[in-house]
Amino acid sequence: WAILEYNGLARTPDRIATGIITDGESDIPVNGATVEIAGRSYTTDTYASLFNQYSSDPDQLHNGFYYFPDMPAGTHTVTVTAPGYRSATGQIMTLEGEFSFFDADLISNVPPVVESSTPEADVDPFRITDNVEILFSRPMDRAATEAAFTVAPASGGDAAAGSFVWTERDTRVVFRPTDDLIAETAYTLTIAASAEGRAGDAIDGDGDGTGGDDFSIAFTTGFPDTQPPEIIAVYPSNNSSGIER
Repeated sequence: WAILEYNGLARTPDRIATGIITDGESDIPVNGATVEIAGRSYTTDTYASLFNQYSSDPDQLHNGFYYFPDMPAGTHTVTVTAPGYRSATGQIMTLEGEFSFFDADLISNVPPVVESSTPEADVDPFRITDNVEILFSRPMDRAATEAAFTVAPASGGDAAAGSFVWTERDTRVVFRPTDDLIAETAYTLTIAASAEGRAGDAIDGDGDGTGGDDFSIAFTTGFPDTQPPEIIAVYPSNNSSGIER
């Protein structure tokens, strides 16, 4: 267009609709998203369609960009769909000789799962002074998840009291017990089915693809650490001389 203007030539009448489709929770561009505008359809790149030429990792490269040239003038409905996401719609007005942008943030419809935990199931012993950490696959609703969270002796008794610290866009939570856990005791860590993601999806506790069930693991605490640390070596040694700078 700059070259055309420099030479005194008229711009082409292109009406261009374009934008980027991203995951609204991670801000990662969505591969395989289908955009439909004014009867035309475009699907963003995928590993099978393009990225296999550049990487052996199907999840390494992402590109949610779409581009429609020569669109009809006027206002059009934009519909965006992608596997594993809720659909999104909006409006775009295409103007002669201009780029018209419509970006969409898609929200996953896959229920959140626990990707990892500390302690791990049946990996004993767990130090009684350590924090409990949970990594979720999607951002969680803090209040609902904290209310559903318990660490309690398996034989019965009060659940451990403590505080929660959320990080990594509310996908990781650290539970800090107010008091040390009871030594040499079997515990159960439970996140009840009432826990849900930020978008309202119930947690998939057993990982079967359907939300609405508890996540639970068993673990056993270790011996109390009663031996204080001591210094066993130091350099330079006491009263030494000729030590290099």
